[in-house]
Formats: sequence, structure tokens, C-alpha cells
Amino acid sequence: MQITIIGAGPGISHAVARLFGGKGYQIALVARNEEKLKSEKSQLEAQGISCMYALGDAGNEISLNRALDAIQAEYGHAEMILYNAYARMLKPITGETWESILQQLNVNAGGAFHLLKRELPYCKKINQGKLFFTGGGLSLYPQPNLTGLGIGKAALRNLVMGTAASVQGTSIHIATVTVYGFVNDKDPKYNPTSIAELYWDLFIQKQKDFQTEVIY
Repeated sequence: MQITIIGAGPGISHAVARLFGGKGYQIALVARNEEKLKSEKSQLEAQGISCMYALGDAGNEISLNRALDAIQAEYGHAEMILYNAYARMLKPITGETWESILQQLNVNAGGAFHLLKRELPYCKKINQGKLFFTGGGLSLYPQPNLTGLGIGKAALRNLVMGTAASVQGTSIHIATVTVYGFVNDKDPKYNPTSIAELYWDLFIQKQKDFQTEVIY
């Protein structure tokens, strides 16, 4: 039993890894920064959680697929994949460039597109699979200094909900947790541990109860 987390690091992904790992799942992590991955792996293993990582750039299809190939070779197919990668630039639109917007979009939505395109054929073949995505309130309530991230989260939400509709009535569960706040360890609502529980709730849902979006 294993889950894969793309965009691994402290915060939501670590909380999800800790929660699922504590329930006996092997954890596979994907990120660009190997030092960060080593730190996450060490922390999880110190808690008795089986963990591996693979270097991969979520915004690059070849790099992402290479990382997922490595994980599947060692752990097999994941019972759940969480796409938690994001990129942002804190700038007003007048300080942005379209090249920068595209670079952010490659991570914020492009990687999710490549993941869905890769995994859907297998999920349809076995009529099973759980593909979850971390969305954001910027998709509906954009802010002036986060133009790139807002565009990306809006695109991600559209992508996830459209793809979920395409597998409606099957045992394939595609969903987004749309977080309407800034994640902070000390926030009583928007702390990573509380958000991780939302993914567990999605994970254990029966087909008749599948939610496409959890707004939080």
C-alpha cells in the first residue's frame, strides 16, 4: 500500500505523509530539491514510516514521468497520488512577465495535466484510482500580487473538475481540496494537520459519496 505526493516538503504534503504513513501506507515523495527530500524522508522514517523519494520537476513532463517511473518500479502503482506542487511570484501584474506566468502555470496546472494524462488510462483499465489535487481560493477570489498563482489555481480547478466529470459513475475518484486561506502551522483552521484530514476523508469515501471538490 503506497501513496505518492508530488511537490513534497513541509506543510500540507508532510502532514499528509505523516497521516497516511501512520496508517501503514508506504510514502513516495517527488520534488526538485534533493536536500528537502532527504530531510522529509529522514523525518518520516524516524516515525517508523516506510518512505522513498524520486527527484522530479512537476513543471516538466519528462522529469515528472521519470520520477513516477522510478517510484512505480520500486513501490508499484500508488493507491492515491496527491498533486501538491505550486509556484508563485509575489508581484503585481505590472511587475510580471508573460514568460514568468507561463513558468508558474507549468507547475500550477501543467504538471497536473501531465499526471492526469499519464494515470487515467491505467485507472480506466482497472476501474480504480484516486487522484487528488491541492487547489486554492485564488481560483475564485484572485489577489493583485499573486497573478501567476491565481491563474494557475483557476486552471487547475477547471482541469480537475472537467476530468472528474469524464469519469463520473466509475470507481475513479478525482478531486480537489480548495483551500480558502493561507496555510500556517499555528492557524486553528488552515494548519497542515487539519487539511491532511480532508484528504483522508476523500480517500475513504465510497463511490456513491465521491466529492469532486472540498471547499475549506
